[in-house]
Amino acid sequence: MKSTKVSWQKLFVFVNVLVSLCCTGFALAIEPPTAEQPERYRRDGIDEQKQESKASGSVNVQKALESLNRAVSENPIAETYFSRGELYFQLAEYEKAIQDYNKAVKLKPSYKEAYIKMALSYRRAGQYEKAIEGMTQAIRISPDDFETYFTRAGIYEEMKLCGKAIEDYSKAATLQPDNAKIYSYRGETYSRCMGQHDKAIQDFNRAIDIKPDDLYTYYERGAVYEALGQIEKAIEDYTKAINCDSKNMYVTHPYLGLGRIYEKSKDFNRACEYYRKACEAGRCDKLNWIKNSGYCK
Repeated sequence: MKSTKVSWQKLFVFVNVLVSLCCTGFALAIEPPTAEQPERYRRDGIDEQKQESKASGSVNVQKALESLNRAVSENPIAETYFSRGELYFQLAEYEKAIQDYNKAVKLKPSYKEAYIKMALSYRRAGQYEKAIEGMTQAIRISPDDFETYFTRAGIYEEMKLCGKAIEDYSKAATLQPDNAKIYSYRGETYSRCMGQHDKAIQDFNRAIDIKPDDLYTYYERGAVYEALGQIEKAIEDYTKAINCDSKNMYVTHPYLGLGRIYEKSKDFNRACEYYRKACEAGRCDKLNWIKNSGYCK
């Protein structure tokens, strides 16, 4: 019996390493800005991002799945179901992931991580009410974990339950009052979900005080200033966002914001300049459009 246990432990380590090697790569959910108002582009959750399956090889995936199936068969405990659920989650097979996470929490009702991942799987599957139920159960297990409030806030916002999202962001802020990301996201919710621009700017200011080099927050504050018609402040924030990290994948957005501002003011030379920079960073739609309109050579 003892040798079987040792064998299982080695198998568990092997499987988890294999999963991490064969299924890596995340894609952030980004929605492009429109000419009327910059659309939201937010990262989902704190460290949980919308995933694409980018398996390095089907052979490795198959080996991982075979090993996990064997582990579940030989030792059907909560952790083995959770590990197989993780593989299914990585592969975007959310219904299968949900089944395994559900088995994990039935075997171990205090398994907070399994409730969270089950909730995130429901979120990916578009079953938001069940996602909220899972996150709420995780909060009951660990009521002082700011990440669960933070992530549930994002789900509420996707459901257009803006007030509940603000409540959860505020609770997260009481648990981690020096976390800039919380104020940045709550500010975005005030702005985009509730139209309360003054409160949004207050939160963005707080976030920048804590973390003065965050491209995302400068961009979002700039978008609010642009929406309010405070163009000089918008230009200043978009420029600061670019200067924070010109290699960041989000840099397309402040470039597009500047291009949009100059396009509206009929300064097409400068508009084309920033649309070209956005294209160099990965977004060419506006440059192509303005070229087709005859304004850029």
